Amino acid sequence: MKMEFKNLWKSAMEKWNKKKAAKAAVWFCLLFLLCSMISRGIYTAALPQVKTELPSYINLTHQVKAEGKLIADRENAVYGQEGLRVERIFVEEGERVEQGQNLLQYDLEDLKDIIEKKEIELQKLEIQIDTLRYNQGVEKEEKNRQAARAKEDYAKTQSGAQAEGAWAQSDLNKARQELDSFPTKEAYIEAHGGVPGTVSANELEEQWQQQKNALEQAVESSQRAAESTMRQNEDALNAAKRSLEDAGAKQLKDSSPELLELEKEVMEKEIALYKSVEETGGILKSDYQGAVTRITTEESGRVPDGALFFIADSEEGYKFQAQIGKEDRKYVTVGDPAELSIGTDRERVTGQILSLEEDSAGEFYTLLVKVDESAGNLGDTGTVTISKQEGERSVCVPLAALHQGQGVKYVLVYEERQTVLGSELVAVKRVVNITDSNENYASIADGYLSESEPVIVSATKPVEEGDTIRLLQP
Repeated sequence: MKMEFKNLWKSAMEKWNKKKAAKAAVWFCLLFLLCSMISRGIYTAALPQVKTELPSYINLTHQVKAEGKLIADRENAVYGQEGLRVERIFVEEGERVEQGQNLLQYDLEDLKDIIEKKEIELQKLEIQIDTLRYNQGVEKEEKNRQAARAKEDYAKTQSGAQAEGAWAQSDLNKARQELDSFPTKEAYIEAHGGVPGTVSANELEEQWQQQKNALEQAVESSQRAAESTMRQNEDALNAAKRSLEDAGAKQLKDSSPELLELEKEVMEKEIALYKSVEETGGILKSDYQGAVTRITTEESGRVPDGALFFIADSEEGYKFQAQIGKEDRKYVTVGDPAELSIGTDRERVTGQILSLEEDSAGEFYTLLVKVDESAGNLGDTGTVTISKQEGERSVCVPLAALHQGQGVKYVLVYEERQTVLGSELVAVKRVVNITDSNENYASIADGYLSESEPVIVSATKPVEEGDTIRLLQP
């Protein structure tokens, strides 16, 4: 009996111990599983969370934005009277004016002084013209008198030369006749009763020779006198002829009176214009209707050469003017549409690009966009946006997904790997070739990335190739 009880007790204890051991094992397994889960959760929580995005297969659109303002498509210039002093300006830039509206008033006292000075200058011109005309008349009379005297002197010289020449020729003829009529030596001796061979004949021969020599010398002297008279007469006639020619020569034209007459005409027109301004009370009115875009003068200043006011022609519409950098020039083409936000309300309107003009330094381009008058008011500022698609459709990723290192550009994708802790996501580097980009996306060359592979665009911690990651739940 006692033995049976012991066996029953031992059997009962063994069963109880087995149950206890089984429960302990279960509790151990539960505890181990709980610890593993906690450890896995802590490990997973420490991993960087990443946000991914699938690449887009699109055409890249480039946007060019620039700040600018509305200007007039066409401006009409209003001119004033140069040199007058401005007393008051009645309008301001940007103000709308009507045709015939007062723009400014000249200083009437200053205008009166200018007219008086101009009239004095005109009187001086008239005196100068009268003096020149009188002096020209006197010079003409003197010239005529000199010509008459030269003609008279030439006639007298010619007459005197003829007379002197005749006298000299007469003396020469007379001397020649006396020489020709002088007898021969024999006749002379015989006429004087001389007997050849005697003393008296010899004396008569000497007398004959002396008289003949005297007659020959008289002829020679008369010949020289006639020739000298002829030369003197020729010189006198030439001198008288030159004097006559000089007296009748044309004078240099003096255009001084004509030039002064032209100055006088200009002066008279200026005075008439100044007086017409004075008659209007010194008021300058607008010839056009529109908004005043520029004023080039100021009160108390004198009117410059050129236009005083520029008035926009509202019927021609407006232009939006802005500047873009040379790097944006390739995305803008004349004739392309453009979108604008103008004025305080920033209402969006459309326009068309009219022109692109490069600045002298080649750093900027001035852009003009044709817009309707309803776009805003003259001088309103705003933003122009030009959108243009470049190239063909391609795989594009957000710029935030791009990285650069060691001279290459790459993106991070991920792949699933089995580890001791189970399945994990690991970041993988993909080197890419960028063919184009805009402010949001970059275009990837074919063969570098599939459009079905999500790329990492952001992470809670820095992520490098080979890092274990977890996806950010949406």
